[in-house]
Amino acid sequence: MINSDNGNSEKKKSVPGNGYIKIYRSLAKHNVVGFKKPFSKFEAWIWMLLEAKYITQTEYIEFGNKSRIVETPRGSFTHSYRYLANAWGWSKNKTVVFLKDLEADNMITQKQVQQIKQTTICNYGTYQEGRDSKGTVKSTDNQLKIKNLQEREGQQKVQNKEKIIYIVECLNQKIGSKYKSTSEKTKKHIQARLNEGFTVEDFETVIDTKCVDWLDNPEYNKYLRPETLFGSKFESYLNQKQKVENFPL
Repeated sequence: MINSDNGNSEKKKSVPGNGYIKIYRSLAKHNVVGFKKPFSKFEAWIWMLLEAKYITQTEYIEFGNKSRIVETPRGSFTHSYRYLANAWGWSKNKTVVFLKDLEADNMITQKQVQQIKQTTICNYGTYQEGRDSKGTVKSTDNQLKIKNLQEREGQQKVQNKEKIIYIVECLNQKIGSKYKSTSEKTKKHIQARLNEGFTVEDFETVIDTKCVDWLDNPEYNKYLRPETLFGSKFESYLNQKQKVENFPL
């Protein structure tokens, strides 16, 4: 582009179309420039960036009249389409189409976690780390990663305690028992399975499966207890085929 002022030919630099800025999460609720429903697509996208977890977190989520423990990774959020539609002031159909468009453009990925939609922002970590003026990641990023790892290790202990409480409550509600999540024997079996990588959903599956087998069986219902359900045969119970009731035609 040529600037003819004062008879001088000069190339005018265009404004860069790349780069990024950091935004405070509280800006979304600002009384002047905060989001207003219904959101524009741009507002919905910024909302998603602000909603994404900065570090991995375990959450209690109410869905389908049931409390669920869900692990939401860094750069992700776990919300149903209905929740997002309500947050943005949109219809559910418009919300689904918008998210599919973002996924097709490689801006997000989506997956089901305990029947709830989990959305992950692509390259979230890349743009949340500190960079210098040339776009190079600063050496202090390693310190940030170490700090985040330490925080996550501390959180993991808290998260596992919450998971144990939830799992024991699930068992008690299912069979009408009064097992305590503070019992060392109970904690030992559940923690061992968590350490092996089994999820809360796996525990729920085992409880449901063995209740079908044993709850109404006087000979076996005594085995509906933590040391049996969550012991060495846990994986076998988890992979057991569900019984199908045969009803007369």
